[in-house]
Amino acid sequence: MDRYTVIEGEPFAIQTPGGDSTVTPRVQEELNDVVNLGVGLERQVGRDLAGYLSYHTDRSGRSADSSPDASVTAWDLNHITAGVTFNAWRSSFAVGGSTAFGNRPIQPSEARPDRVPPPELESQALILTGTFGWKISF
Repeated sequence: MDRYTVIEGEPFAIQTPGGDSTVTPRVQEELNDVVNLGVGLERQVGRDLAGYLSYHTDRSGRSADSSPDASVTAWDLNHITAGVTFNAWRSSFAVGGSTAFGNRPIQPSEARPDRVPPPELESQALILTGTFGWKISF
């Protein structure tokens, strides 16, 4: 998507010792094309037991060198989810877990007093989620 304005506020004046200036608050966004993929498996183990496993990607459309204006992050995540469902008495239960992991580049500051080239940095993410569900039938 080409750069577009998400929201724009009314202009207002900022007073500084060096002189006043007018600022218009604006949130803009620009996104690259992405392709996300996913696959899932379900395996019935018995009459009352089934297992699930899935994987999907969550690539960001934001370029690594763009400023974070709107809600899209630069994280490129991979998701793995696994779980089981089973029946007991008059109830159905679901128990599972999910993990998301990935990374995103960190843009280094170019303003270094020692004139040493900034290192290439990367931030890592690991998100763990547990799920429990219960359904009772009457």
